[in-house]
Amino acid sequence: MSAGYCSLDARKIFIRSGISMNSTLQTLMHEMVHAKLWWLTKNVHGRAFVNELRRVRQLGAPLSASEFDLTTERFFEVPRLTRPNLKDSIRYALRNEELPPKYVPKFLELEFNLPYSVIKLHIGGVPDMIEKLSHGRRIQDWNKKNSKKP
Repeated sequence: MSAGYCSLDARKIFIRSGISMNSTLQTLMHEMVHAKLWWLTKNVHGRAFVNELRRVRQLGAPLSASEFDLTTERFFEVPRLTRPNLKDSIRYALRNEELPPKYVPKFLELEFNLPYSVIKLHIGGVPDMIEKLSHGRRIQDWNKKNSKKP
């Protein structure tokens, strides 16, 4: 049985009673990361999730031993911002996470731990790269297609 659950429908985090204060805080932190990323990622414990855990760990947040291990594994290191790494991350966001193009910039911020404006400044043509890798679906076109009028 898990120690906690983030219910997006109820907009609440549930934590099992009877666990230690330390476990309660670790579970709360874990579920808060889920609450922050619910709209972004299909893979609930994927790269974006682990990168966010790493970020909050650097700020001093309490993490369980297993999550601390996850954030220190080389597989989840923040990649260097290079054109090949950027393309790989865009492909991952579009194919593995199945994100619409409009969410790719936020994914890239989490992936590289940098603001999107810095990513675009460092590597030119990022919006065009997203468009090309999403098979021509521009961010603006996706927004128009998926926006619902009241």
